Formats: sequence, C-alpha cells, structure tokens
Amino acid sequence: MGTWGSGNFDSDDALDYLSDIANPLVEKLMEVVENPELADADEESNHCMAAVEILTMLSQYYSDTRLNPQFVADCRRTVLTQWDETIDELDPDPDYKVARRQVMEQSFDKLLAVVKHWQ
Repeated sequence: MGTWGSGNFDSDDALDYLSDIANPLVEKLMEVVENPELADADEESNHCMAAVEILTMLSQYYSDTRLNPQFVADCRRTVLTQWDETIDELDPDPDYKVARRQVMEQSFDKLLAVVKHWQ
C-alpha cells in the first residue's frame, strides 16, 4: 500500500476503504438499470437517489470505473422514466411532484459532472 500525500485520501488504504463504501451504492444503481421496477416512485426510488447523492460526494475523491458517463446517463434515463410512470399512483401534491423531479435531475447532473471530471 502506498501513500503519496498527507490528505485523507492520499493512500491506497484510504481509497480501498472508500471503495468498500462505494461498491454497494454502485451496485444499487446497476441493479436499477438491470431491473427498472426498482426505481418505482416508492422507497426504492428514494434509496436509489440517496445512492446517487452519496456517490457524487464520494466521487470527488474516488473514481470507480463502473461509473462512466454512459452508465450514469442510462441510470438517469431509467430512474426518471420509471419515476414518471409510477409517481401518480402515490397521488402526490403537484408542487412536490415537480420539485422532486427537478431535484432528481439535478442530482444526476452533479454525478455526471463529477464522473466526467475523472475521464
């Protein structure tokens, strides 16, 4: 294991630990792309979006090769499409529906920007 600086993530050991944290989050997004029903506008959708937000923060320090621009775009399309198709079943407040979708779009846009930075 190597250390190349004094920063919290300037060592192989720290990056391995970060990878251990990130792996289940990346796997969650991979599951959603493979099984779109997991992005229904219920609890699972919230879990997926939490994974997107956390990965955005983690990806500022760490690059996972599975998170590439195409994968993030595919995940974004899957999640937003599934959410759009199922949100009305929950009879949401119209203002919430619009605001929540905007937050979801922005979250994916932030993740995509960070992932593109590593490419």
